[in-house]
Amino acid sequence: MPLSPMDRLNVDEWDKMVDVNIKGVLNGIAAVLPHMKSQKSGHIINTSSVTGHKIFSGSAVYSATKFTVRALSEGLRMEVKPYNIRTTIVSPGGVKTELLNHIIETDVQQANKDYVGAVGLSPSSFANIIAFIIS
Repeated sequence: MPLSPMDRLNVDEWDKMVDVNIKGVLNGIAAVLPHMKSQKSGHIINTSSVTGHKIFSGSAVYSATKFTVRALSEGLRMEVKPYNIRTTIVSPGGVKTELLNHIIETDVQQANKDYVGAVGLSPSSFANIIAFIIS
């Protein structure tokens, strides 16, 4: 989640976000889908973000990757329905993790740390959400 305004042209960071947030999701799906199809059951849970629904200044590329996760998950849901495979998209707001430390733009990092510090979920709360979805 290396957020930055697009005009700062942190292209290497864009590549990393695409690799993790899009290709990582696709590779995860590719790893489990054949097994779930053969057993005719399964549950794929993908993590998007509030920023996949609402764009904020400095988050355009990150938001684009998280919107892509939503689109992939929705398309997958339609395609795997005959195999009794469930899909869930989780779109949390800020979660208090180390991801904020990966923002190299100090102004963007501080604004996000302030926001997440005030309203962010704890990692254990997010884990509880996932456990509830699984159950």
